[in-house]
Amino acid sequence: LAERACSATGEKDAGFLDTLAAAYAEVGRFDDAVVAARKALAVARDAQKADLATEIQQRLSLYEKARPYHAAAEPLTQ
Repeated sequence: LAERACSATGEKDAGFLDTLAAAYAEVGRFDDAVVAARKALAVARDAQKADLATEIQQRLSLYEKARPYHAAAEPLTQ
């Protein structure tokens, strides 16, 4: 699905590219994850989305070490 979303948007949506990178890393496709994350980072920077670029850079560093990204679970509120 992430591949389709990236294709449909011409690989110009940093969020979709970031999701694709995470999906690749999750299944052990770290080389592909690095490529997708670098594209996401460039798109985020071009769009002047500094916060998103920072987050993508952090995930990219994981993929470069062959580690997937796992988001911390949100605490449940009562």
